[in-house]
Amino acid sequence: MENDRSPILLKEELLSLWESYSTALEGDEPEAVVDAWIGKMDQQVPHGTLSDLLFWGERERTPEEAIQEAICREMIWRNEGELALLIYRERSLEEALSSGDDLPPWAKHYSESELPRVRALIASLTPKTVQ
Repeated sequence: MENDRSPILLKEELLSLWESYSTALEGDEPEAVVDAWIGKMDQQVPHGTLSDLLFWGERERTPEEAIQEAICREMIWRNEGELALLIYRERSLEEALSSGDDLPPWAKHYSESELPRVRALIASLTPKTVQ
């Protein structure tokens, strides 16, 4: 992936890939072809968890919203690192879970299962204090 690509160009490219995915899906292409389009999108934002955002995530999103969020996550990772991205994701999951009844059951399940994993990763990257 080209690290110097601007978020605007990246968004345009991801939207184009999403259209190709949608066309393949509607055209009854083999599953491998359809999955390949998702793989190409994930390769563009490897730290953005785009496929999770499109199909699961902590809340419902349009494809455009999911792409924008994946780009945001990728930019956080590029500029601030893995720990910053994990803290950002932890806050997003906590916010989703605190939204109460507005959360669809699948999103609640995703958030409840993903939050401990994200917290464990944060703990593994956080330096231990010496007493």
